[in-house]
Amino acid sequence: MSKYLPVADLVERWAEARVRTFMARETHGVAAAADYWAELSAGTEIAREVTTGRWVVVMYLLRQGEITSWAQVGEALDMTETEARDGFSAWIAGQRDLHAVTGKLGVTTAEAEELYGLVRAVSW
Repeated sequence: MSKYLPVADLVERWAEARVRTFMARETHGVAAAADYWAELSAGTEIAREVTTGRWVVVMYLLRQGEITSWAQVGEALDMTETEARDGFSAWIAGQRDLHAVTGKLGVTTAEAEELYGLVRAVSW
């Protein structure tokens, strides 16, 4: 999708396409390819929108002392504790690199070191 749509609009678009494909299959045994593509496209956009900010949320939870284990984070994100810890650590590195390039976006080296310290402080 080329333009930004609020998640609620994306869900509506996805649901409409899903109903069209379901009804067409039930009635005619086949649905229009355009409806399948619309369903896939909207579903992908929904997934992207709802997962984009997850590491930022983890950062805030860490800074507030609300994370007691990486298993806790993994459970919330439907991944293993190792995937959660490694994913967040990779996000920190990416944000540090982004700041090095832009000078504004991302996190500074000092902020990255603070976050890595918080990562290490959380138990497995």
